[in-house]
Amino acid sequence: MARSLDLIIAEGSSLTIGEDGQLTAEGTLSNENGFDGLLIQDGGTLLHQTEGVPASVQRHIPFGGWQMIGAPVSEMAIIGSDFAPDADPLPAGFDFYYFDESVADYPWINYRGPGNVPNAGAFGDFVTGRGYLVAYFDGSFASNPFTFKGKLNAGNIGAVLGHTPLANNGWNLIANPYPSGINWGSLNKSALEEVF
Repeated sequence: MARSLDLIIAEGSSLTIGEDGQLTAEGTLSNENGFDGLLIQDGGTLLHQTEGVPASVQRHIPFGGWQMIGAPVSEMAIIGSDFAPDADPLPAGFDFYYFDESVADYPWINYRGPGNVPNAGAFGDFVTGRGYLVAYFDGSFASNPFTFKGKLNAGNIGAVLGHTPLANNGWNLIANPYPSGINWGSLNKSALEEVF
């Protein structure tokens, strides 16, 4: 694992953290070259504490099945991104949902509205800590890797959890809000119920 104190990515420069790369920025992390200045490839790890650093974070999402994702960045619009097109009608080949615990009848809020029209009013920017359920059935709409572009999440991030009686009884879909993945299999889960 590489370590740095203060790390500055100057305008016109770039830093790529590869698929198995690991970098810990123990001081201030600064990226003066915007989203093109810092790229974290899928499987790469960046540990840092500086808020508001612009970056691109790649994730491979398998085609053909449902996946749960969360954004490792803030200030990124969902519509028009790699994850959900800005088109009317919407192309076939994908689905994109979030879960709203307070909705009793059908808590899965779909980006695809009736008649394949975008449900744009329910989707703005990715919400930090919110989980999303996605499926990309083929490569007709999107291709791997998918890229998040925004300001890296850092520091302590909490999630507001709902508990609506007679709706979904407190079930929430939350996500890892950081740019480094979590290997669930390697965590000590002795304090957690094994219900997953």
